[in-house]
Amino acid sequence: MCNMRASDDQLTNWTKPVFNNEDQLASTTEQKIRNAIRGHALLKHLPVRVFAKGSYKNNTNVRRHSDIDVAVEYTGMIQTDFVRGLNFSHSGLTPYGSSQHSGVTLPTFKQAVGESLRGAFGSAVVDGTGNKVFKIRGSDKVYQADVVPCTTYHFYTQPLVPRRGIELILDRPDGQRHFNYPEQHEVNGIAKNNSTGRRYKSVVRILKNLSEHLRANGVSEYYPSHMLESLAYNVDDTVYLQGTPWRSLASNVLVAMFDYLSNTEPTNENERWTEVNGHKWLFHPQQNWTRQQAMNFVVNAWGVVH
Repeated sequence: MCNMRASDDQLTNWTKPVFNNEDQLASTTEQKIRNAIRGHALLKHLPVRVFAKGSYKNNTNVRRHSDIDVAVEYTGMIQTDFVRGLNFSHSGLTPYGSSQHSGVTLPTFKQAVGESLRGAFGSAVVDGTGNKVFKIRGSDKVYQADVVPCTTYHFYTQPLVPRRGIELILDRPDGQRHFNYPEQHEVNGIAKNNSTGRRYKSVVRILKNLSEHLRANGVSEYYPSHMLESLAYNVDDTVYLQGTPWRSLASNVLVAMFDYLSNTEPTNENERWTEVNGHKWLFHPQQNWTRQQAMNFVVNAWGVVH
């Protein structure tokens, strides 16, 4: 456990978003990505939506340890899932083979995204070796970025009314489908922040800074940013509304997390914690984090905050 207790001033500083110059650089980088996609010979003729998501979009990013996530969504191809008893006929969609863009494959689309980024930022700056994203290396002129090629994703729990998200395009399929709901994440995060007297997002920043502080002081385990944000999201509003100083508030939030994580995953679905989007369980076999990892964070963070 890290024994380096954070000062009150440090905790207060940890609640703050990125500096204005960082925010401007991130905005400029996002616009450059958007312009690159719109200017590509193939992509400019396709139905493509470019939008920021993740910590930068949701205003939970922290100083010096942030990047921006930008989705490049091909809306001309919709990936679908259905609850039992429903099938494609209940979607109201037109089969992709009859689309005017049906000759465009997912590998072709993702390749074009990579070409557009290398043309705009330079091949030396863009890393396309990962399975899911193109990484843009940051500098004094470019904010570090993850660009996510994806398609529209619809999950149908009733006919004609889908949950809308995005599904990532993998270079090397791993037998799983990787999808998320960035728009619902944004909506739910804003609602949570409002219902907690605007304390929720400040606490999320404290947790993310705690994670960086732990790593800097010898705790080498990586705690995913999305996991931390979702843990905070599930803590009851009453914990946030006690109106206590940041140290007490952060401590109370960690206690609430500890109480939940000390037990096994509830069998009652209404008691299970979800990601901020509200549609995916926080803990399940396909997540890139575990319940034990979350507990490790809480225990280590307690030594810094309490």
